Amino acid sequence: MKLAKIGIVCFIAFLLAFSVAYYEKTKKPFYQPDPLPSSEVQRLTDKAYVDYARIKATIPGIKVTSGYLNITNKGADTIRFTHVETDAAKHTEFHRMFLRDSRMAMRKIEVIEVKPNETFKLEPNGYHLMLMGLTQRFKAGETIKVTLIRDNGERYTLDFPVMAVKAK
Repeated sequence: MKLAKIGIVCFIAFLLAFSVAYYEKTKKPFYQPDPLPSSEVQRLTDKAYVDYARIKATIPGIKVTSGYLNITNKGADTIRFTHVETDAAKHTEFHRMFLRDSRMAMRKIEVIEVKPNETFKLEPNGYHLMLMGLTQRFKAGETIKVTLIRDNGERYTLDFPVMAVKAK
């Protein structure tokens, strides 16, 4: 019995050491339970692109959902997005989640700024797209067209795959 306990402790120590060594080498956790569902790169300009665009599926009767993406700017100037729209919702806005008085709260954001050589992430529990007054139910496997609009009026229509509700 004592040998079995020692064996279990050694095995756990080995796994812990391996995980730490792997992380130190790659700066990625050994176990990633929810990888991002889509890494298709969609170009905005020759120096800016979007990846990991996705929208959460909805269940019957629900008229809101959220969308996520990464916007990367390799250019020399800040890119500002002031509006977002889709035919699949009556209203679409940029939002931000934050903690207030030990509770999560959400606010509309007027402008998303992507500084030069940076990536702005719209992701769960942070900045995201809020689609309200949905005109249809979103089912996993579908693709929704969403348009990002810059402060200079330029428009970029992107494909957002619809991911299962449990996906992040």
